[in-house]
Amino acid sequence: QQQQQQQHIVPSSSSTTVSTGTHPLIGDQDAEALLRAYPSSSSPLAALNMLLANPGWYKDDALSSLAKAPLMRLAAKYLYCESRRGRAIDPVANFHVRNGACIEQLNWLGNTNRTGLDQSAGMMVNYRYDLSNIESNHEAYVRTGSIPSSDKFRLWL
Repeated sequence: QQQQQQQHIVPSSSSTTVSTGTHPLIGDQDAEALLRAYPSSSSPLAALNMLLANPGWYKDDALSSLAKAPLMRLAAKYLYCESRRGRAIDPVANFHVRNGACIEQLNWLGNTNRTGLDQSAGMMVNYRYDLSNIESNHEAYVRTGSIPSSDKFRLWL
């Protein structure tokens, strides 16, 4: 049985960048692939928006594959780095982390009903409550805004 390490990092309130590519939150390779798929788009972000405007994008393997990495990185950054007054901006993340949970993993296309697609491009997140860490996770979050997360989740940051 593998044990995943969790790490506490205080989220930065400054703007987040992942890449020096065409768009700060879309990596170079993903940007190039999106622009190849949508040559009339003005930017990788515009191309991603064009892809998501296709109502069946998540059922098409090629489109879903194009969208996965950029959207998973965007979701991870949103959950982990975006904060207001030292707290996770996402109310569900704030609730779970404040109660001692660790962000465990993102699930690609875990909720493909209309609401799930509209609210989160079909992504879902799992939180883990490890009884031996609940109190320390809660205290670290309340005191410093530190968000515990698994190695698996941090791969998307």
